[in-house]
Amino acid sequence: MLENKEAEARKMMERFIKLTEEQQKTLLIMAMGFNALNNSKKYPA
Repeated sequence: MLENKEAEARKMMERFIKLTEEQQKTLLIMAMGFNALNNSKKYPA
């Protein structure tokens, strides 16, 4: 089970590395945005 998750994570990383720098930046910004959204739901101002 764990090995499967590791293989999946490795595949994701390989795909990420193949992306262009611009695509990587976009994905990182999106990920940070989702993270901020989730945190704001957990800890409303």
